[in-house]
Amino acid sequence: MKFKCLGTGSSGNCYLIQLGDDNILLDAGVSIKKIIKNINLNNIAFAFISHEHLDHSKSLQNLRFSGVECVEGTNIQSFTKISINDKIDTKMSVWCFPVKHGDVKNSGIIIKNHNECILYVTDFTICDYDLFDFKFTSVIVECNYLTRKVIQNGELIRTRENIYRHLSLKGCELFLSKLNLTKCKEIILVHFSDDYSEPIYMGCYINDRFGIKALCCKKNGGYDTYE
Repeated sequence: MKFKCLGTGSSGNCYLIQLGDDNILLDAGVSIKKIIKNINLNNIAFAFISHEHLDHSKSLQNLRFSGVECVEGTNIQSFTKISINDKIDTKMSVWCFPVKHGDVKNSGIIIKNHNECILYVTDFTICDYDLFDFKFTSVIVECNYLTRKVIQNGELIRTRENIYRHLSLKGCELFLSKLNLTKCKEIILVHFSDDYSEPIYMGCYINDRFGIKALCCKKNGGYDTYE
């Protein structure tokens, strides 16, 4: 898998993965100009939009108007295998599953072909599904905040409630510990909080905990690697 981060965090989330000849957009929370700068829209097999928040769906309408097939997480009611247009490799399979993000409908996605199995899930606290049967080769997962930083800053209850709709470092660790990572080559951490995260510490922690290369995505694109 080839991976590119166009942006992450509350200012906009958008990631591009390439599996063989297939280019897949994961969320579209950055400007359409930035997306076009990085890839020809005609070469996108499909886009997955996890939920309706603008930092994930900003360019959804532009993608639709450009003829890009968009799979929307808000429409997913249960663990579902879905059909994608004929642009993709016939050996590719795609599943979506709902996750809890407050009152907002949100979903994760699994993309599998004959060589790789990719998981992408963000903006959530709980996943009710057992994913262990999937031998993931890459996991792209939210790692939003450190609980101690939230407490140290003495944030108001309302602010804490908003923060706690996301996955903390400990929550990320617990989620990853329930996956089958025997074939996993990389864990890609996304959606860091501007105020309550420490990406270097979090990336090193995940790498040490699982012995797998950790990539920490940057706010304005790109990523740092810890291994």
